[in-house]
Amino acid sequence: MEQRTNQQNKALHLFFTQLAEGLNDAGLYANIVLKPSYQIQWTSETIKRDLFCQLSKAMYNKEHTSDLTKKEVDKVYEQLMQILGEKHEFYLDFPSSEPPLLEEL
Repeated sequence: MEQRTNQQNKALHLFFTQLAEGLNDAGLYANIVLKPSYQIQWTSETIKRDLFCQLSKAMYNKEHTSDLTKKEVDKVYEQLMQILGEKHEFYLDFPSSEPPLLEEL
């Protein structure tokens, strides 16, 4: 199994943070995307746990991002963006794996 590089891992976690900020800024709180009975703002951890890991479990029966291959991460990301795009007209590019952007982490 080909594991993610350190840079890819940083990009994935940056994506979680950027997606949380983007969904919050768009007014797409967790209650709108997940359950209407409560309203919380997204965090990188809730994006990872409630969206990304749920999809990776459904698609690959893998509960942890560390268990995903590079290709699987790409496919889960693509599926997540397809769902958010179709349901909420929301899209976010995956962060560049170029070192200057990821050095913020």
